[in-house]
Order: sequence, then structure tokens, then C-alpha cells
Amino acid sequence: MEQQFKDAKWVAETFDLPLQRVYDLTRREIIPAIRILRQYRYDPEALAEWAKRGGTRQDEHPFLTGRPPRS
Repeated sequence: MEQQFKDAKWVAETFDLPLQRVYDLTRREIIPAIRILRQYRYDPEALAEWAKRGGTRQDEHPFLTGRPPRS
């Protein structure tokens, strides 16, 4: 099965976010993405896992790090 990566516009529409916010979260490595030349591409499966974790980086998830959640 062929992998279908999506663009930032698709992420913005799917998660109801402004496009600039998607780019900001991507640059801060909060949204999982790969960079191909000068463009970011997003794996829908990785985004689904990211959303299940509450939209945090894996290393920031309190249940994965043992740190208490931020208030």
C-alpha cells in the first residue's frame, strides 16, 4: 500500500487550525512532520496518534515521561 502524505493545508482544515499555526507547531516539532526540500509533509496516521496523545510531543506527555501535567 502506498503512503499518502498530506500538506499543511490539509492539516489546517482537518484540525480546524489557521495555516500559520500549523507551520508554527511544525517548526516547534509539536506536530509530527517530515521535511522534503522546503516543504513539510504529514503522515495522517502519525497525526492521529499525536491527537490521541492530546496534541503534545511524545517527550512532553506526562504519562510517558513520569512528569506531572502542566497546569
